[in-house]
Amino acid sequence: MDSHIQFIISQCAQRLYLLKLLRHQGLPDAQLSVIANGVITSRLLYAVPAWGGFLSVELVNRINAFYNICSVLAISSVV
Repeated sequence: MDSHIQFIISQCAQRLYLLKLLRHQGLPDAQLSVIANGVITSRLLYAVPAWGGFLSVELVNRINAFYNICSVLAISSVV
């Protein structure tokens, strides 16, 4: 499970970089939030009801840390 979560966070980090580029190009925050919801939040929350109960506290903390990074960068309003 650890490698799966690491892979998902890695994918989301790449998508976060894409959002940073879009912000630099002048995309408004409202549209960035919609895109972040579509490409990051949906990836992290997909199938959580099925596998979320099997996560250790460490893995939950890793996911929460990534959410905190998103909120610090003010990319996603869903955080």
